[in-house]
Amino acid sequence: MRAAWWGLACLLVLAGLLLRPTVTDMCQKEIRTRLDRLPAVLVRIAIRRIPQEWREDFGSEWLAELEGIRLETGELPISGLIREILFAFGLLIRGPTIVREFTGGVSRLAAKWVRICDILFRPGSATRELAKSQRGLSVPPAAPGISPVGAISLRQPSALITIVALAIVTAVYALQPTPTAKGTHPYHAATLPYTGVLPSALDWILGQVSRAAVVSCDPQLCADLASAGFPSANMLTLGPGSNDPLGSTLVVATGPIRAHFGTRLASVYAPAVIASFGSGTARIDIRLVYPGGAATYDADQRTALRARKTAGVQLLANGHIEASATARAQLLSGDVDPRLPQLLAIMAGRHLVRIVDFTGQSPGGGPASLLRSVDLATVDSAAHLTPAAYLGWMQAFIDGQRAQYRPGSVQQVTLHTGQTVLRIGYGAPSPLS
Repeated sequence: MRAAWWGLACLLVLAGLLLRPTVTDMCQKEIRTRLDRLPAVLVRIAIRRIPQEWREDFGSEWLAELEGIRLETGELPISGLIREILFAFGLLIRGPTIVREFTGGVSRLAAKWVRICDILFRPGSATRELAKSQRGLSVPPAAPGISPVGAISLRQPSALITIVALAIVTAVYALQPTPTAKGTHPYHAATLPYTGVLPSALDWILGQVSRAAVVSCDPQLCADLASAGFPSANMLTLGPGSNDPLGSTLVVATGPIRAHFGTRLASVYAPAVIASFGSGTARIDIRLVYPGGAATYDADQRTALRARKTAGVQLLANGHIEASATARAQLLSGDVDPRLPQLLAIMAGRHLVRIVDFTGQSPGGGPASLLRSVDLATVDSAAHLTPAAYLGWMQAFIDGQRAQYRPGSVQQVTLHTGQTVLRIGYGAPSPLS
């Protein structure tokens, strides 16, 4: 009997040793995720402590300030977390006072906001300029050695005890599931600030994103995309329990998504913005998911830019390619989707091709937003074909491409100059090279 117990104990020890790395990794991920969410939880508790009629106005301002701190400290996770928690604790303790000051008059609100910014280590922010612009108000900085009105001083024992107690309560709260009303979701559209720019973002995704791409998004936006006709099989829904957006090609970064993943969204998972709509907490970014994170993407992007410039030079050296001055500059800049020069080089092997220009850069996109469409002249006497035959040849050539190389859209377009062109375009996202 004793041997059986010893055998069981050995098995348990062995299982513990084998499972230790996995359990440790799970615990680290759990702690990291909970800590990232802690400041947002504190701010939401602060919002709940103020009168109902002011929650939307003040809530959007406070969440925008929190997002601003995250962006400023993206590469400093510990410093960023400390600043976010201090910011959130300040609002948690003095949120109702801020609202009472607001109801007392605009000038007092501006002064209070300046003091809050000083408390939360954001001197020189745009808030001070706002305060100065309100009715000619000028708010002097606090005198050296004197804390601003309402500041939290860690040298005061009572304040330190309060902060420690709040930290314990908040940590317990953060580890509990967020309560929601029956039949509702914490990401429901009624609580989201981005609904004003939603139609523009939906139109862009439906019209520009390749159907070969997998798009991750919050539950409400995914539902809107599905209702509008985007394939459900090409969507990955991200909720409160999601660990990362990996497995998708693009992530639609709404406010809830940015709050959920924090600075890791840009630094680890999706470093490049290819389109952006709106501003502040209402902003919707379409971000490119890239293995290896920001550091790998930046290095690969620089290499790919040189490759695209070289491809542009080679295409312009082709004797069967004629390009306008605008098209030449675009090719030499490296801003053209690399799939287009490849397609045009093959087309030029049959007949002469005249490039009018390249289009399709996304709104608000950065370096990852390339020109994904080309306008080709529909008449070319050097091809020795009638206009109808020349146009028919180009369309037949496009239709004959394999699925992975076939452009997503081909249509005739009349430019503002009155010229009719054939616009050939690929869906987003563009490959780097």
